Amino acid sequence: MEKPILPQDPKKIEKIRNLIFIVTIGIMLALSIFFFWKAFSIKSGEKVEEPSSTPPTEETTPTQQPEVSTYTVQEGDTLWSIAQKFGISVDDLLKANDLTDPDSLQVGQELIIPQGEISPQGMIP
Repeated sequence: MEKPILPQDPKKIEKIRNLIFIVTIGIMLALSIFFFWKAFSIKSGEKVEEPSSTPPTEETTPTQQPEVSTYTVQEGDTLWSIAQKFGISVDDLLKANDLTDPDSLQVGQELIIPQGEISPQGMIP
């Protein structure tokens, strides 16, 4: 009959079990550290974005419309004087109202005053 590979002494068997347990725990710990490091490490060439310092805001819904301003032309008004009054360019005023002739203003005419982006010519020093 063949001799058994494992020792028969209970104390030696307990030492071998403890050694196997410690090695298994060590391997599991090493694998856990490796996978944690791999999951949170930055890869070569990967861009890192800084977290935003401003809190996220709610986005506007597409149904919300910007407020539209209008102006009723008065006696003596010109496109230039109206544009100056609202801090926009004459060109922006012409485009917003589909006007081609800057001299075609009439008293009582209602003009749309563009808001939002203003062309560089509309900036008043």
